[in-house]
Amino acid sequence: MINKCRSILVAGAFALLCVPASARAQGFISPFIGFNTATDAACTISNCNGKSTEVGVSLGQMGSLFGIGVELGYAKDFFQDPLLANSSMLTLMTEISVGPRIKVVRPYASVGFGLLRSNMALVLAPDLVVTNNDFGWSVG
Repeated sequence: MINKCRSILVAGAFALLCVPASARAQGFISPFIGFNTATDAACTISNCNGKSTEVGVSLGQMGSLFGIGVELGYAKDFFQDPLLANSSMLTLMTEISVGPRIKVVRPYASVGFGLLRSNMALVLAPDLVVTNNDFGWSVG
């Protein structure tokens, strides 16, 4: 009888440990890696001569209805032009989200803005680097 009670207590304690705690914050950090394939729609990860790697990180927090996020990304050889000795694109974007929780799903909409910074150097003049800072925006 004592062994049976112990078994029930151990099983009950284990069940309590397995119950998920309620989430207190909806913060996130999300690193990413991707490929810029220019205009080649048939380009795949294993079969693409002109792809360049893009890396970055996103972080943010979602409250009960509103959220905010920031994304920093970098792509070397972004423009993939044979006349360019090198090129790169740096992006820094901020977004504001609205997303009500509906049972187990959370649809959301977002709007963002930020900086798009491109660097380019020509093959004929590699020491002359042209840098552009442009305004970027997103809606989704």
